[in-house]
Amino acid sequence: SLSAVILAVQFLSQMVWGHFGSKLAVDEIQEGRYVPKFWTEQELVSSEALTWIRAKVQKRLSEIRYHRQGLQTVKEGQIPEVLQARLKAEEDQLSRFLQD
Repeated sequence: SLSAVILAVQFLSQMVWGHFGSKLAVDEIQEGRYVPKFWTEQELVSSEALTWIRAKVQKRLSEIRYHRQGLQTVKEGQIPEVLQARLKAEEDQLSRFLQD
């Protein structure tokens, strides 16, 4: 009976989470957020942290470029324009971050 209670509580909590999560706009959920330029200009980030951040951003940028390259081989119209535009915007944002 304890297992049934645990599963029921887990199920209810996921239903509540899904209910409120579905009310959020897609942009709020999937928007990539990176270190603001202000932080690096004012040296609010240590050099070790900045090195770590740049490595992670470089990895994400290479993943995005790989996926965008794969999208070029897919038939047009299979991937929604919204997703393609989001990938392009994130790629531009990451490229600008690495250039600074």
